[in-house]
Amino acid sequence: MFDLYDKMIELDSFGMMGINKQGLLKIGESEKQLNELIGLSGIKESIKKIKAYALMNKGSDALNIHMCFLGNPGCGKTEVARFVAGILYENKILPTKKVIEVDRSGLVSEYFGATAEKTRSVIARAMGGVLFIDEAYALANNADTGGITDYGREAIDTLVKAMEDHRGEFCVIFAGYRNEMQKMLSVNPGLKSRIQFTLDFPNYSREELKEITMLMLKKRKYTIGEAALSRMLDITDVRRKDPNFANAREIRNILDQVIMCQNLRCAGTEDTEIGIVDVNKYIQDAKINLPTSSTGAAKKILTGEEELDQLIGLSVVKRMVRKIKAYAKRNQGLADFNLHMCFYGNPGTGKTEVARILSRILYDAGVLDEAKLVETDAHGLIGKYVGETAPKTLAKINDAMGGVLFIDEAYSLAGGTTVNGGATSYGEEAIAVLLKEMEDRRGQFCTILAGYRDEMVKMISTNPGLESRIQFTLEFPDYTREELGLIAQSFLEKKGYSIDDEALNRLLDIMEYFRNRPNFANARTVRNVLDQVIMNQNLRTEDENGDSVIIVDDVDDYLTDEGIDLNKPSTGTKKIGFQ
Repeated sequence: MFDLYDKMIELDSFGMMGINKQGLLKIGESEKQLNELIGLSGIKESIKKIKAYALMNKGSDALNIHMCFLGNPGCGKTEVARFVAGILYENKILPTKKVIEVDRSGLVSEYFGATAEKTRSVIARAMGGVLFIDEAYALANNADTGGITDYGREAIDTLVKAMEDHRGEFCVIFAGYRNEMQKMLSVNPGLKSRIQFTLDFPNYSREELKEITMLMLKKRKYTIGEAALSRMLDITDVRRKDPNFANAREIRNILDQVIMCQNLRCAGTEDTEIGIVDVNKYIQDAKINLPTSSTGAAKKILTGEEELDQLIGLSVVKRMVRKIKAYAKRNQGLADFNLHMCFYGNPGTGKTEVARILSRILYDAGVLDEAKLVETDAHGLIGKYVGETAPKTLAKINDAMGGVLFIDEAYSLAGGTTVNGGATSYGEEAIAVLLKEMEDRRGQFCTILAGYRDEMVKMISTNPGLESRIQFTLEFPDYTREELGLIAQSFLEKKGYSIDDEALNRLLDIMEYFRNRPNFANARTVRNVLDQVIMNQNLRTEDENGDSVIIVDDVDDYLTDEGIDLNKPSTGTKKIGFQ
């Protein structure tokens, strides 16, 4: 629909817009205010096209201006809806610019038979203007009476009838989270067929959140130093990994807390400048973990590449990540741009951690819209029943859109439960959905398929469609003895312990013992063994305050507890830990 109106919306040097090359139309006040909003360039362009469409079809029985706004909280959906109402009014598409804002509770009654009347009453109030239904997906919930009676469905049916009977006389905007809204529309063809336009609101970028923060500070008559502002934005970079990141609402909540810290520090003065000390106090109080270069007051927030550099070992992987970043910066925007990749390696070799850091690096480079990593495995994609797998897989992909989808043990998708006893498994159904989205939305997100090398090679080689969509392959080697020693020391340091040389050597002898067993888990094995060694140290020093040194006796006690003899060859599949 939008493509038909691309040529009709170009402005001349006087700010006028041509409509079908007949006459000129000045941009109204609401559209000017819309254009002044921070970010949302794609949304603004879509609304120009909606305006062109509405003007071309004004007075026609075919005019349909109902819409769906998809996106996370705090990305401007409600504010844009108000400007849409003003634009439709100023261009004489609708007779009023009123906006009636409701959610499920404003449409659904607690009593049988009352929902339709309640919904009709709201529609009557909105007639001639815009009805904005926030979190509209809640109408599809069956939670009214334990799922027995669905009053929300009654509201939807009433809305659908009014949207058809009064098309062009008012505008309904359904708004909510992307996945939930798409699910609601997919199970209700009648509603979906009456939605003319769907606008997908992206999360704000770091730079856009910076502009929003400065506006908030100006309104509240506060100033802020560059270091303090940068640290606040570092917090949003961590929190944007959440699929439901709250955007402007998130930065407002952070700012409220930081201002309280500033008010406490500056009580009794007229100082209104927010300093780095205020942001650090909030970070400490809220127990927020930011990747830092050191401990103490002078700690610096690390970039994604600095975090990568701090990882132990993985020199070949690090170089490959930098090559991927260089490729992505140079080629993004091209039709064949592709970021999908495979990570091969044993457990505990850093695959998940590198994927997380990679999401930050690609975000910092302007390649991905989000610095988020959505982790899943086959269970997170495959349904238990026929018809459940495709929407479940699509929902997970939508959660990761703009960021990285990390599928651990991805080779598990190549087997599993069959559909109706046939040859096609639910895993293959998930792969089919994944392939389609990897192709249709290439460049918009990054899929990383991870797992054991042999299993992953077999899976990829037997699926030409999947193999053709994998752009990069990264091999994660097992850590060397020396690298495992550094990992052990780093792990203990973070927990407030140290280890003497004799104990460390004995620990590494244990690692070599497990290295010769199936499915050696590298850093994960180090952590599991050390957790129990620490317990042995705690028992030994129970009555000795301040002793945090691990000695060889603590490691030997682990060997005794587990019945391990390092002088005998390691065979079998003995578990690490309590039996």
